[in-house]
Amino acid sequence: MRHLLKVFFKSPDANPWTVLIALVLASFAEGLGMASFLPLLSVAMNQSAEGSLAYDLISGLLGSIGLSVNLMNLLSLIVVAVILKATLTIVAMNHVAHAVARVSTGLRARLLKNVMAARWSYFTSQPVGRMANAVSVDATQAGQSYFMAARVMAESIRALVLIIVALTISWEAALYAIIVGVSIAGSLNFLVRLSKKAGYRQQKRTAELVIHLSDALNNMKPLKAMAKHEGLERLFTDRIAQLQKALHRQVISNVARTSAEEVLIVLVMTISFFIATDVMGSPVTPLLVVGVILIQTLGAVGKVQQYFQKSVVFEAAHVAVQSLIKEARKEQESNQGRGVPSLNQSIELDKVSFGHKDLPILKDFSARIVANRIYVLTGPSGAGKTSIIDLILGLHRPQSGQVLLDGRSLEDLDLHQWRGMVGYVPQELALFHDTVRANVTLGDPRISEADVEESLKVAGAWDYVTKLPEGLDTVVGERGTRLSGGQRQRVALARALALKPKLLLLDEVTSALDPKSEQDICKRIRALAGQVTIIAVTHRPALLAVADEVWHLDSGRITSSTSETAKSPVNQKA
Repeated sequence: MRHLLKVFFKSPDANPWTVLIALVLASFAEGLGMASFLPLLSVAMNQSAEGSLAYDLISGLLGSIGLSVNLMNLLSLIVVAVILKATLTIVAMNHVAHAVARVSTGLRARLLKNVMAARWSYFTSQPVGRMANAVSVDATQAGQSYFMAARVMAESIRALVLIIVALTISWEAALYAIIVGVSIAGSLNFLVRLSKKAGYRQQKRTAELVIHLSDALNNMKPLKAMAKHEGLERLFTDRIAQLQKALHRQVISNVARTSAEEVLIVLVMTISFFIATDVMGSPVTPLLVVGVILIQTLGAVGKVQQYFQKSVVFEAAHVAVQSLIKEARKEQESNQGRGVPSLNQSIELDKVSFGHKDLPILKDFSARIVANRIYVLTGPSGAGKTSIIDLILGLHRPQSGQVLLDGRSLEDLDLHQWRGMVGYVPQELALFHDTVRANVTLGDPRISEADVEESLKVAGAWDYVTKLPEGLDTVVGERGTRLSGGQRQRVALARALALKPKLLLLDEVTSALDPKSEQDICKRIRALAGQVTIIAVTHRPALLAVADEVWHLDSGRITSSTSETAKSPVNQKA
């Protein structure tokens, strides 16, 4: 219940007080209508109900507007009360409907904002499917959690008002309704707990399924090629069976609670009516009114539990999204620097040490990269090539030492501005399932149509893009699979060049190309010499020929360095 109240009152995307005011007024309108039944039956059956609190309240209300207590006026009052209750309920639920949408979209916005602001090391430890499931499935169900919380509040207010109405007719009946309602709800609460457990299992199984599916779809080609997809189908079948089991328990718990509640209410009402009429000899007119009030009150108490049961099913989704938001917020990337970055002279790594946990990669590493020259980093895997690039980008921070841009520490510069000056083509290249234009611009409004065309021409992609069925508006397919490897590489290079970067980083940019395409890419990279600083990581010899300087790294050391002006090897400790 505490989580439900937190969802309703603490959500930053909804105003609970507007809903509460409308619900309270709607419930009082319903209570007014219910309170009119006793004088209505009395008038209809020519019996006196004077002296009862309900009769006095209704007659006083009618008298205040100059009306007498007669059949027509009482019926009119009931109709007005029902219409007023329906109108106010619609107003409240309309606000709730808008709030549900705002809660879902608000959670998505906060989740994406915090995830996008997290440091790079956080992404390396998170499965993509977890993020996808939270944004799509969990955020939607979290919105439903707010809706169910609102329904619980509505039925709770309604039950309270009906109890107040019962007190105006018979305090004994009101007390009896409270005892019976609480007893029935308490006896069925174990089914609510079962629904909650089923909801958490359902969220967990769904997340696992989406995670495995995301991984499988990202690797479908090799899986198909080796006929491994059938094994994954068995894995998915097992996960789906577990999800089905959780859903089955959830549905059975809901149905069992509703059915048992109906049986218990009927038994209670039947026994109570028999005792009241045959044993105690109570008059029928007030007894009928009390019976109606009792049924309505017990029904309201039952609906409180019914919506509460549904809300705990969605609780797991809301908890999962909030947990992910808090987790990502703790992992936010620090960007304390305020200096404006520049790259007119050099990039320096000054006695930099870096590693992952107990695995050191660089130790007291020093090197200088002169602006507007082409550097190629080569060497075995694990030598530290990619780590150097990540340190220059600020994706990782040195454990000691510093990275300098034009003599200023990267820690003192605005990291976002610096990255905005960088073009990057990663080794694991992936285009979006979108148009060529969208893959070049990535939605950046600063990139004009002329910039797109120019960058594609520089990358050697313009000629074949213009021959595509829809030119720049051609959809490249999932991860760019409708294009050849060389075409994908050129589009990625055009993307990196679109904003005319000061630094161009190429990580194994020619590794998947045929010799002809590789030579063409290398020639175009060489044509950029003097215009932009280029650092390329490669195992291929073709890029070595176009470099101004080649560094061979091994075990975090530059074991040799060859340049146009200095051919002698350098043994530089790292």
